[in-house]
Amino acid sequence: MPSAKTKLTLKQLGFTSVQIQSALDNYHQYFSSYNAKEFLREFVWLTRVDEHQYAQLISDAQIPLHWRPSEEVKKTLLNEGYTEVAIAHYRDLFVIGAREQSWIARDPNRAFKAFCKRKTVKLPELLPHDWVPSKAIVEDLIAIVCSNRDYIVCQLARFIHHYHDEIHHDWDHKFKQYVHNGWNVFGHKYG
Repeated sequence: MPSAKTKLTLKQLGFTSVQIQSALDNYHQYFSSYNAKEFLREFVWLTRVDEHQYAQLISDAQIPLHWRPSEEVKKTLLNEGYTEVAIAHYRDLFVIGAREQSWIARDPNRAFKAFCKRKTVKLPELLPHDWVPSKAIVEDLIAIVCSNRDYIVCQLARFIHHYHDEIHHDWDHKFKQYVHNGWNVFGHKYG
């Protein structure tokens, strides 16, 4: 049975439900199990659309390489915490993925927004050599984990040395975990 996505693609290309159902009935006469690629090939043959015409229809309906999200979508994503860099990166992934998989979107902005929702707000990045945790994380560590400021400063130097060539999407959270775990294991020995 063709997926809803396959049916939608064929409808967006201008084929009627009757044509799709007729092709499906004919397909089941010759094939015992359903294969999406085989069905589309059979559909093209049964509807007498030549391969070049079908490829042109698909190409015309695809998201263009130069597509950009609308300012409204971009503003919404920025308000939700996505960075400009993350939006640009996800746009590239979205367009390339859509073209490779022959997605056809009636509303690319809506599809892009849904695509971004499945991704992290921050992109992973290398730990900068001059990185310092946010004030909120330090205050949180002092209030919840350990009140010894010297211990936290010592752990910062160790943290930067340990993670200097690694990639992570939230270094503040990683540092908080590092200090918390260190304090639980070795804090009682810290004099």
